[in-house]
Amino acid sequence: MGSISGVLGSDVRIGGYPAEPSTRLADAGWLLSHPGFWPAYFATAMSWDEAGIAAPEADQLYEDVLSNEEEWPVISVRLAARHWMRIVYRNFSGDMGMDFLVDLESGGHAATVASRGDYVGPGMCWQELLTVAAMPDETLTYAQRFLLCLPVVGGPYPQEAKTVVQEALQQVITPDWASPLADLLLADVPSAAAFQIRLGVRMCTEGGSYRHVQDMSLNQLRHVDEAFGARFYCNRSGSGEYAHRVAGRTAGRWQFTVTESRLDADSVRLWGRLDGEIRDGEPALVGSQRISAVHLEWENGIILRIDDGISLPRADVLLLPAD
Repeated sequence: MGSISGVLGSDVRIGGYPAEPSTRLADAGWLLSHPGFWPAYFATAMSWDEAGIAAPEADQLYEDVLSNEEEWPVISVRLAARHWMRIVYRNFSGDMGMDFLVDLESGGHAATVASRGDYVGPGMCWQELLTVAAMPDETLTYAQRFLLCLPVVGGPYPQEAKTVVQEALQQVITPDWASPLADLLLADVPSAAAFQIRLGVRMCTEGGSYRHVQDMSLNQLRHVDEAFGARFYCNRSGSGEYAHRVAGRTAGRWQFTVTESRLDADSVRLWGRLDGEIRDGEPALVGSQRISAVHLEWENGIILRIDDGISLPRADVLLLPAD
């Protein structure tokens, strides 16, 4: 098989990404159809050597294209709210690996959410992975989106995770490889990492993760949330009193005044008035009761669904953010 070098596509601009001045970031989306792509991708992105077994095309692809120091391949995955996941083969001499960035289409600096080589992460939880994989895409399939983002994932995953990974693998590689590969890939996921919603955005409490206020601003964290499909609801008045930390702010980020409550199956549903902005899934307080997560619904107005076992709040009770 001959050389396949010099086949990368058009330039890809990633705001603030620290490539070498003479380096070209080049679109490499077509490589997903190359027979060696997925073994080469997993071997680099998931840090194990077995991926190249029975796939000699993977070695050649890596040597000719994926390790190019002058043209760094970039694979792009469309996300929500005009964002992209940019997967960059970081080919500095002596520092080769992969960077996973959330890039806003309208400009600004992209936010690195995870890196491979010298591992930094995780940058996405399992729930977000499923949401991102299912986003509409005219170019990539569900399986391709799922597997491209899998190296970013950390935290607990469900019992059915192997089945989900295996089914995705069966769409892109020889089916006989799918089961052992699923085991190897899941073994590489840092399952002890924890994601929590704080200050209205999702953060990773793992010490080595970029996705935390120690490494990202609240604005960047919010962009990552939106890119990964998070839902927010803001009161129509747009009151500036309820907001993230600003000079002179005296109120919390939001408050919800209950006007009606109803027990529905195993959930409590609350109707009322929201001041500020609330994020789906964030923890809250009702008096001294802590609620692990409130979920947003809409029925001619905002409804909060609470799945915790709590007593029905009376009218005029306030829900407040737990942080």
